[in-house]
Amino acid sequence: MSLDSRRAIIDQATLLIAEAGVRGASLRKVGSRSGVNFARLAADFGGKDGLIAACFADVVERDVARLRAIVDEHDWMTTGPELAALFLWALCQDAGGPRQNDYLVLTELLLASGRPELSEIFRQWILRRQDILRAMAARAGLDPIAFDILGLIVLMEGGFSVSNYNSPAYRLIARASFNEAFVRLTGLGERAYVAALHALAMRYHINADDQPAARAPDGADDAAQGRNQIIEAAAAIIEEQGLDGLTNRAVATRAGVSLALTTYHFRSITELALAGLRRSVENFASRLEPEATRAQQRSTMLAARHTFSDASERDVRLHRGMLQVSLTAARSGRDVHLGHLVRRQVGMAAYAAVDADKRDSITRTSAASYSLWAGAVYLVSPSFPEIGQPFDFNAQANLAGRCLLGIDLALD
Repeated sequence: MSLDSRRAIIDQATLLIAEAGVRGASLRKVGSRSGVNFARLAADFGGKDGLIAACFADVVERDVARLRAIVDEHDWMTTGPELAALFLWALCQDAGGPRQNDYLVLTELLLASGRPELSEIFRQWILRRQDILRAMAARAGLDPIAFDILGLIVLMEGGFSVSNYNSPAYRLIARASFNEAFVRLTGLGERAYVAALHALAMRYHINADDQPAARAPDGADDAAQGRNQIIEAAAAIIEEQGLDGLTNRAVATRAGVSLALTTYHFRSITELALAGLRRSVENFASRLEPEATRAQQRSTMLAARHTFSDASERDVRLHRGMLQVSLTAARSGRDVHLGHLVRRQVGMAAYAAVDADKRDSITRTSAASYSLWAGAVYLVSPSFPEIGQPFDFNAQANLAGRCLLGIDLALD
């Protein structure tokens, strides 16, 4: 196979992953788009897994090159470390704009990091990003742990930018949040809040009691009740297994209804998935308020360290699910607002853990940054063994807790 042919095939396969995820990038679809037969693709790439791995490796190279170019331009401009946050924010601008397809693929890689055929690609991607950011910290004379945290925040935020960047409110709040996190973590600069922006942040972020109930009312007809049962079943499956576990048959079994009824109410599995995702988001908000005691949320924060097993499955599923919602919303022109709804809830649990007397100094935006960091920890840490672990998650947790939430976690 010529290099040009290989390039064309990888480009088409990457586009399919961006459009429909790994499941949607079949060899037959790639072959149809690139004009190469199934047998040739299977032989040259070693099957679908080999082709998918090649696509991820290709996108990772572009991402690392882009981050290096951003850091090099920051150094070349000799602007000083104060503007480092704004330079790094360009990654999130890319995710919602010219590099949206790449970020759809990279977020898929973040969610699929545990797959054996992708684990090494994922690890090398994270390590190379860390090396670049730590070099940036060293040149600026700043804490490398702070830049580890910032790197994880922007990694997670990129997954939300793919579906939110068309919202001016999101761009204002998310950029201000990242800049605030930079100031709090590095101690560089002052936390000067513009009153109007602070007020916008309070309206932008959603509290647990802001969510309208989305249940079939008492006395609703059988059709409405049946539809509601199906949506609840879909939401439960998504929360437990992710979108990969969602099928019409699984939902029908869980809801105790006929398979025909699921297809009667929902014309496609995508439409059912969107309804289930929306309900899952609503359920999370309604459950959080009675659960959001400080002791419980502090316990959740303590879990964000070392290994995957330290975090509760519910918290891991929550952060995975939020990114899956963002990806689905970005790919569906019909329900883009669902991505906005999810991003507006980021930080809800962290903010609920802050004592009332600290609310003047701990903002909704800094709580959102803490949640973005914690979500990235849940998704990244399982891919690295404790021996040779490149991140000191205890040190990160202590710094993030103290600077972003005003809580001393005191982890050894």
